[in-house]
Amino acid sequence: MICQHNPSDLLKEYINSRFTTKPIFPTVQARQWETPFSNAELYEIYTALSLIIKQVDPYSRESMIREFEMVDYTPQQIQGFTSRFWREIVELMTIEDANFVNHHQVVLY
Repeated sequence: MICQHNPSDLLKEYINSRFTTKPIFPTVQARQWETPFSNAELYEIYTALSLIIKQVDPYSRESMIREFEMVDYTPQQIQGFTSRFWREIVELMTIEDANFVNHHQVVLY
């Protein structure tokens, strides 16, 4: 379970816990099936999804954007949206993480 309420890490935990049989994000542990995500955590997951959606190409991901615009942060809607698009979300998060690492690399001499 993620303690520091980082929306991106919480979304990774959600994907690892609900949609994959093997961890997609090895640095984030999957949650046990019996342990539900709280309403506050679901709102953080929704926030992470909205940040990702803002960065996608509107032409190549038009259906994803359109569908997200109809999502509220209810457990059923977050579950439904994420289950349909989790592979694309993982791809976008992986690109975002790589860009972050490349942007913040420290050169040691």
